[in-house]
Amino acid sequence: MNIRPIVFYLFLLNLILTFPCLSQAQTIGDYDVVWRSPSSDASGAMPLGNGELGINLWVEPSGDLLFYLSRTDSWSETGRLLKLGKVRVSLSPNPFAAGSAFTQRLNLQQGTIEITGEQGKERTKLTVFADPGAPVLHLLCTSSRPVNVTATSEPWRTAPYDIPKEDSLLGINSAWPRTGTYDYTQAVESADQTLSDPDAVVWYHRNEHSTYPLTLDLMELHSLASRFDDPLLHRTFGVRMSGAGFVKRSPLEIATVRPVKHFDLRLATCTAQTPDIATWEQQLRATERSAANGRKALAANRQWWKNFWDKSFIFVETPDIDTGFRITQSYLLQSWLSACGGRGAYPIKFNGGIFTVDPVFTDTKIRANADHRNWGGDYWWQNTRLMYYPMLASGDFEMMLPLFRFYQDRLASFRTIANEYMDAEGAVIPETSSIFGLYRPGDYGWDRTGRQKGDIRNMYVRHAWNGSLELVSMMLDYYDYTGDTAFVRTRLVPVATEVLRYFDTKFPKDADGTIRITPTQALETYWYDMVNDLPCVAGLHAVLPRLLALPHGTAALPEQARWNRMQRQLPPMPVEIRDGQKRFAPAEQYDPKKNNTEVPELYGVFPFDLCNFTTPDAQIGIDTYNARTERGFYGWRQDGQMAALLGLTEQAAECLAHKTENSHPNHRFPAYWGPNFDWTPDQNHGGNLLTTLQTMVLQSHGNSVYLLPAFPKRWNVRFRLHTRGRGIAEGSYRNGKWETEPALKGASGYTLKSAPGFERAREIE
Repeated sequence: MNIRPIVFYLFLLNLILTFPCLSQAQTIGDYDVVWRSPSSDASGAMPLGNGELGINLWVEPSGDLLFYLSRTDSWSETGRLLKLGKVRVSLSPNPFAAGSAFTQRLNLQQGTIEITGEQGKERTKLTVFADPGAPVLHLLCTSSRPVNVTATSEPWRTAPYDIPKEDSLLGINSAWPRTGTYDYTQAVESADQTLSDPDAVVWYHRNEHSTYPLTLDLMELHSLASRFDDPLLHRTFGVRMSGAGFVKRSPLEIATVRPVKHFDLRLATCTAQTPDIATWEQQLRATERSAANGRKALAANRQWWKNFWDKSFIFVETPDIDTGFRITQSYLLQSWLSACGGRGAYPIKFNGGIFTVDPVFTDTKIRANADHRNWGGDYWWQNTRLMYYPMLASGDFEMMLPLFRFYQDRLASFRTIANEYMDAEGAVIPETSSIFGLYRPGDYGWDRTGRQKGDIRNMYVRHAWNGSLELVSMMLDYYDYTGDTAFVRTRLVPVATEVLRYFDTKFPKDADGTIRITPTQALETYWYDMVNDLPCVAGLHAVLPRLLALPHGTAALPEQARWNRMQRQLPPMPVEIRDGQKRFAPAEQYDPKKNNTEVPELYGVFPFDLCNFTTPDAQIGIDTYNARTERGFYGWRQDGQMAALLGLTEQAAECLAHKTENSHPNHRFPAYWGPNFDWTPDQNHGGNLLTTLQTMVLQSHGNSVYLLPAFPKRWNVRFRLHTRGRGIAEGSYRNGKWETEPALKGASGYTLKSAPGFERAREIE
């Protein structure tokens, strides 16, 4: 008897039992979301989109297909981001009804949702995708037996909407409390309308009025009307639903003329500010004509998603198979959500993006309609930024541009606030910004009794300045990763000039010339007796030397002189002695009373990267991190990436694992996080998840790129990530060693290094 094969197989079995990760999946398709049964309602929605247009789709037990349509720019009269509508698609005989072999697959690699029904030898497959080149949704069907098809719009905005208390939760911008003498007819949302198109169902929402005048009245900023156009007035958004072989049966329904084996149902969408509805309809039809036919659009869609996934990736394997699978799938699904809803005209909404559904599934106490989201339509910088940091390492640079455009395009508003409210030059970016680039009315304060112009009622944001510096820092990161000098001239320098001018003219100087940042606050946590809060001090220390290092001629000489002077005037990073340890402090001077649960003392670690495992003050950062009293894994908390930057491997891994367990129990899709502090799907939670894992795998500091700086040795990983200097780093670490030699492509002048404790990689100059 030859025992060698037996010994070999026993050895192999033992290896698999010891390292079960060896058998884990390593392709995008292995992490598809696959359901073998229909969903009862919108809680079982599956997301899809092309960056501008998105849907939430589910199949009911009856076999009917339903979906909500959304866009990133469908803003109502009141500044709420509304859905486009809801559609029901019915097939008869229905191949997806009870009794069929049902499958619904989110095909990540191809960028589609595929629904199949099989009954005996009969098979029907429906492929749903959004055209990558136009805001058009396609439903392509192939059936072995002819079916009748009906597509119906199911509107809910059938009457003017005076926003009720249920939709005013948490004082959102759209609450518009009926106080004072303001004209609140401006704050009522109009009903949706239909057009009498003979060949299609067309519906739309049009803003015949806007809350912009009301907001300017409240804030006494009437001069701004001539400098910043109203982004809401006459904004019109809607859908044209049609298809070859379909006829119109009613204002809300189209159907096939006869049973068919193939069909391409198309929903073209358009958002525009037009003088009349006829002009908008012309643009809608032009959008539809510009779109490719179904098969060509499907091929283009597949190519787009192939390019997207090839650009970067991280596959993690752990001794516990389920944990490794969940980490990798969570990373991929959040990347999917960002790509599906992050390439439109406006930044991603942290509180659900464009993938919110009926609020009752997230919070049973809320009885509002499907347009509801907690925290409303406004942008909180501290939340919004968190979806954009991971786009650097993933190489999704074009997806960052809507964020930069949003804030740059509102510089007129930000300058007006600085000048008329703060008695300063330059621009100040409110922590909570409406679509107008102004404070949310509720934050500014509806009741102005006893308050002067510019006196911000909400103390959580009254003296929050650090967001402006963080925006500049992120724009500098964008340049470091892309090398785009045109971006520096046209976007970075204009924004940085205004932001730094504000800090220079707003705040006094001590006798020795040192800037004294007061009044101020340390995020939303410390408000009182504040001088030189760490987030602002760290932000100035982070951006000024990088601005001065920009290519010659990209900034005006007077501004360079200002930046040089300001750099000499900076106060040191605030530190304090606690329990015999030297730690970073929230501010140079502060009242220790807390009003929120953030950790401003660690902003020198993240986002400003002044302290990390490579810097001389790393131990101060570690001691500060370990001593923090506010800690957690969910929502906007940044503990994971902070731990990774400090080289705290086990803490980062613990944060990451907990982040992946945050799916809402009432939602079927595994990456519908939250609601945490905000709403479901919680996009700032998902952004932090991506950043934590990326930072565990790769970090760029100075001219060095570090591999696996906070990655457990017992885990395996295969990755491709972008670096500063226009570089791409790749590697495969398995069973305690580099499986393939890690490499750094591009990034001239940068050196690739393994982090301490790992097998040293080849250094590449």
